[in-house]
Amino acid sequence: MSERPIHALDETIAQNQSAAATLGAFILLIVVSLALAAALSPLIQQGIAPLRVFPLHRVFNRLAMLAFLGGTWWMFRRRGLANREALGYAATPRRFWGGLAVGFAVGVVLMLGACVLLMALDVRVIRPEFAASFSTIARAVPSALLAGFAVGFIEETFFRGAMFSALARQGRWVSAVLLTAVLYSLVHFVGEKVRIAPEEVTWLSGWTILGRYFSAFGDPSRIFDAALALFCVGVLLALVRRATGHIGGCIGLHAGFVAVIALFRELTAPVFDARWSFLVSRFDGLVGYLVVALAVLCSAAYFVLRSEELRGGAAAR
Repeated sequence: MSERPIHALDETIAQNQSAAATLGAFILLIVVSLALAAALSPLIQQGIAPLRVFPLHRVFNRLAMLAFLGGTWWMFRRRGLANREALGYAATPRRFWGGLAVGFAVGVVLMLGACVLLMALDVRVIRPEFAASFSTIARAVPSALLAGFAVGFIEETFFRGAMFSALARQGRWVSAVLLTAVLYSLVHFVGEKVRIAPEEVTWLSGWTILGRYFSAFGDPSRIFDAALALFCVGVLLALVRRATGHIGGCIGLHAGFVAVIALFRELTAPVFDARWSFLVSRFDGLVGYLVVALAVLCSAAYFVLRSEELRGGAAAR
């Protein structure tokens, strides 16, 4: 046996190990942030009580977010990811904002089509308070758009920006696509509102909240279809990142998806005993196997149409 195949195998193993180590570092950062929030949230709540008493779960979530953001920035700087190229913003303004606009339009059309189909199949029905009030529906649009773009910018900068860059540097781009999609899917199921009355808070209460933070994973059957749908969407977004070389299109797609979902969650209610209700997850009554099919079809079409850019990568110009 020649040394070349052995060397290639060793290199592949080393790349996969490096990618796993990078993913492990991100997961460790999440764990440390949650542990800090669990330890400090009761103290912080008591410290600010003279000004205002906030629910402990809200203090916990804000502390975890701040710790994670601080740790993320530190990690980005150490790994050379605190720059426009690594974060996915190195494209020219025309390419970036053009990709964002196209992505948003496509995201709205795709998710709107899925939601309308669910309504046609009686899987989602208009809530009575919105049934005969166009003005009420119109007033819900701005908040849905704001939610869409806020989530799109924040999550895409992290997942398809820095995290994708870190994993793609350490391993193959396919590994970066799959690993970012896995983590992107899983983080949507952490967190649960555990309400503890202020007078009942002890120094262990933060750990009580943390103990329930991953409770959704205790019943995998309840979240499997939603998790699979989010994984497939994550793959589609990562393919766009790979082919375009920036996250403009990813932000647009993500914002379009979230805006429509946020709007339909407010305006409609799920019907879980309908004939076609298996198309949506019981976790949220909207994302499920229909979204899986949509994301898989879109990813396959995108892979065929942009195969050259996906194989070679696209430098942000």
